[in-house]
Amino acid sequence: MAEVGIALGVLPLIIAGAQHYSKAETVFCQYRHFTSELSYLATRLKVQRAIFKNASKKLISLCVGQEEARIMLEDLEHPGWTDPAIDRAFSMQLQDSCDAFADSLQTISSRLTDLEKECQKFEGVLHGSQSDGPGDARSRARLIAKKIKFVFRDSRTQLLFNSVRDLTEDFCALITQIDPSYTYEKPPLLPAGGDGREVAKFGSIKNAAENLYEALGAACTKHTEHQVHFSLQPSYISSSPDVRFHIGFRQLLARCVGNDAGPTWLTIESRVSDPIMSVPKNKEGPTNLEKSLKRNKMSPSPPPGRPPKKRQKNVRFRSQTPPPICQTLQPDTTLPNLCSHGNLCNQLSQLLSQSLLDQNRCIGLLGDLSNRTHLIYLDSRTQSLPKGTCTSPSSSLKDVLNMVGRARKPFNSIPQLERIRLAKQLAIALLSFHSTSWLDSTWCSENVFLYNTSNENPQFSFKLDDPYVNVAIKGPCSPTPPTPGSTSRSFAPNPFLFGLGVMLLEIAFETPLRSLQRSVDIEASQDDRHTEFFTAKRVSKMASRPLGIRYNRIVRSCLNCDFRGGDDLNESALQEAIYRDVIFELDRLEEKLRRFNLED
Repeated sequence: MAEVGIALGVLPLIIAGAQHYSKAETVFCQYRHFTSELSYLATRLKVQRAIFKNASKKLISLCVGQEEARIMLEDLEHPGWTDPAIDRAFSMQLQDSCDAFADSLQTISSRLTDLEKECQKFEGVLHGSQSDGPGDARSRARLIAKKIKFVFRDSRTQLLFNSVRDLTEDFCALITQIDPSYTYEKPPLLPAGGDGREVAKFGSIKNAAENLYEALGAACTKHTEHQVHFSLQPSYISSSPDVRFHIGFRQLLARCVGNDAGPTWLTIESRVSDPIMSVPKNKEGPTNLEKSLKRNKMSPSPPPGRPPKKRQKNVRFRSQTPPPICQTLQPDTTLPNLCSHGNLCNQLSQLLSQSLLDQNRCIGLLGDLSNRTHLIYLDSRTQSLPKGTCTSPSSSLKDVLNMVGRARKPFNSIPQLERIRLAKQLAIALLSFHSTSWLDSTWCSENVFLYNTSNENPQFSFKLDDPYVNVAIKGPCSPTPPTPGSTSRSFAPNPFLFGLGVMLLEIAFETPLRSLQRSVDIEASQDDRHTEFFTAKRVSKMASRPLGIRYNRIVRSCLNCDFRGGDDLNESALQEAIYRDVIFELDRLEEKLRRFNLED
């Protein structure tokens, strides 16, 4: 953090140095015709000013490019001087040289100020000569020149000039030592208000998600708790207040399908309450889902006439699959309010006992607890889930990364594009579900799960594009859980962001953070609970190696909550900064990798 604070002062110091050079040169030029010594120093000072300007341009161009750097140096009111993105770039480029740069620039400005003060003595000579007796202009000029020459010899002008020259050389030498790998690509500007609009969407998703949790808790009074698989990838419908969630509802009635039954997958459309009969007859239900239901839990069947490919035994990560299509909502049916009946488990049990169900059938709604109504659709994936053939239907992200580490072979690594996509989805999940009952502040790779789509080789096929979490839905009569004590994130400014930063680190290195732990981390923590914190801080300094410097900046910003928007995730300033500096940046990385065809 200290590096960032110092770097934020380098840009103003460059401006100050340029201004002092300009003033000193102007002062010297006023007296250059009186004595050859001052003429010589004025010429040398002009050269030094050009050297300083070119060196500053080279330094700034690492962030904004040569043309933009030239414009900034010509316009000291340019908005780039206060651009936070450029400040962050300096913090990465200067690294351990931040102190040296700041000291060098401050000393240059100080010496130039002293040089200007020395020149005030020459001004006193001019004013004093005006009170001398009459005489021709040539004689007066010769007299002034002699006096200025005498004052110059007794002044510190030459000494100060030599100091400015040496300090400028030091400044140039520091610039040549900057690691070129830290060059910064200036991101395209977001449309005005774009980040605010996106954050508002996440706010709508968050409110709907919390309301859905309460509705599900009230929908079944038969049990005090239900286990739910909650997809971290909701669908926000553009130009509409509707939000769609995907959950795997695990029933607790043993008589329905057995104790080892998989979850019942539901698509829940949360909307502002309207009369259900107002839906047009030909209006489709929670989609056409070609775009809004982003992912499907099951692998699609192969086209007719095309035999399925033989599965090879390597770690396979499924990319996006065609989404299912929902049937038209029947407007002539009165949908039951499952909250009022308090029998959601019975309803699902009866539906599953039927031999065949319509795909994506709407089975009812969940009350009107506030201004939201939740329409429940029986997802078609419920009918296609294998019964008893897949002993491990999902694995935690931590276990998947462990598996990749153990099977480290050529072509067994997770493709970079898939890792960037997963990182972006986790960042989106943070803004969508933080501080809700769906996402705990201790979230980590151990409680983020990936669905396994393989029956034959369940350990070899995972969907990285649809992470989910296991959540306990508690009813209104459930006992209040105990307040957690001190955790490994006690030192972190924001535990949600720290958890995201740790997972981004693990995704970058394709291994759990614990496998990167060293004895120095244990010694620094002096407590096993805080070892994770010190391991993450140390490893984050190496994160540029796997996925690049831009990804490294994102990781360190998350770990340190370094967004200059405070540390409260409920504040819009921090939310907008996360969208701009994390989600938007990861999206740019994803697009860049896609352009270079690095998918697999």
